[in-house]
Amino acid sequence: MPKVSVIIPIFNVEKYLKKCLDSVINQTFKDIEIICVNDGSTDNSLKILEEYSKLDNRIKIINKSNGGSSSARNAGLTIANAEYCYFIDSDDWLELNTLEKLYNIMISNDVDSVIHGANNILGDKSYVGTDMDMQNWFESFTKSNGIYDVPTSIRADICSVIWNKLYKMEIINKYNCRFANGLIQEDELFLWTYMIHCRNYYYLNEKLYNYFRHSDSLMGTRNNSHRILDILDIQVELYKLLEQYKNINDYKSYLTQDYFYNTIGLFPIMPQKYRKEAFCKVKDYYNNINHDNTILNLIKYISENFKDDVQ
Repeated sequence: MPKVSVIIPIFNVEKYLKKCLDSVINQTFKDIEIICVNDGSTDNSLKILEEYSKLDNRIKIINKSNGGSSSARNAGLTIANAEYCYFIDSDDWLELNTLEKLYNIMISNDVDSVIHGANNILGDKSYVGTDMDMQNWFESFTKSNGIYDVPTSIRADICSVIWNKLYKMEIINKYNCRFANGLIQEDELFLWTYMIHCRNYYYLNEKLYNYFRHSDSLMGTRNNSHRILDILDIQVELYKLLEQYKNINDYKSYLTQDYFYNTIGLFPIMPQKYRKEAFCKVKDYYNNINHDNTILNLIKYISENFKDDVQ
């Protein structure tokens, strides 16, 4: 049994894939399996994978019809056979000692996850980004090296991306941690499902992952209506998740405030034609999920400030 399963979802990334694969197969930590999920690529991605698999027998290829990165990662998890799991996107790359450092920390400190920093790298000039400075966002989660308890405010305290963390397959399998198919914000539900069952995690203040933003990537166009509506749906799923496994009262205050401020921030930048649909989601959230007065005040705010768009 290998020590670490590295799962890579792949879709039409022929320009970037070799750099990603090189960074994985040349890791100083060798006891790994490399699960490459070809998510219906129509370019030369599969050809590249097949070439690399001939050179390195640790590479396993799954071919499937296109279903998005969530379904690709889920497919990878179904055959993962290691003690630990790490995700990397196929247009990014690792520092060559990444997995060695994470594995040694996990073992020597007996923690349930290891989280580390990342470099934010801008690609071509046509990249369409958000107004947020991603590097500042990454660094806002920076901590001193050491062991930390898992907080109730997971999104606020733990960077809600999937790829800068080492996970235990024991926890993933026990609680069926999976990605939400069809939602752009797919990382968050997996991360919450995993982290609420962890005792602790280790933060390593080193940038071991290179996050490459470019116009071809999903993240390059993520500031859109689908992302905005998905954020509201994820909030509902998080509430249901916590009701299933935890005392919801321990998390309710955080989730309520998070929903309020997310929605307040989203409505002004949302295309007008989607505001009515989003408003219906907010009202359903209040009526069926969370009856807090803060959400009622949110409904009043939207009704007063976006009256013509939501009627």
